[in-house]
Amino acid sequence: MPEAVVLATTIGIVVFVVPVSWAVALFVRRRHDADNRGSATVEEISPADVDELDARFADIEREAALQRDTMLASRLQPLVRRSVPVRCVEAVPRMRAARIRFADGTSLVAHGAVPGDIGVLAAALRNHAVRPASWSTSTTGTRLVLGWSGDRRRLSVVVTGLDQPE
Repeated sequence: MPEAVVLATTIGIVVFVVPVSWAVALFVRRRHDADNRGSATVEEISPADVDELDARFADIEREAALQRDTMLASRLQPLVRRSVPVRCVEAVPRMRAARIRFADGTSLVAHGAVPGDIGVLAAALRNHAVRPASWSTSTTGTRLVLGWSGDRRRLSVVVTGLDQPE
């Protein structure tokens, strides 16, 4: 399991951080060159340069989203297949999200698909075994459907990433 985390982190750095750093360095270099010419201002940056940076950032964002969704799929699929129960839901106030911890040690960061869903999930945990029923990935993000009471009750959360157990 730790090798997968190291691999995912390395891939994340290569796919996201390196291109973003390159784009920022390009922007800073161009700005530095403009400063050395005299009284250059931000208004002197050509619209073509702005469009190029926007396109590169959009490409980076798409690649990062694809990588994140692939990584989440590799973690959610076994949870659903093995029906691993949720053990704990904790608030993550700075992220306006919740940490959902499972019995196998997996920890996810998510927010409710509908406001109040995390509160309903926390309340259900008090009296029921809540288990993952399914997951899906779409343009709106990766969703995990959780069920309890013989799968008669369900709710959906949007998974934003993995979290390290503390």
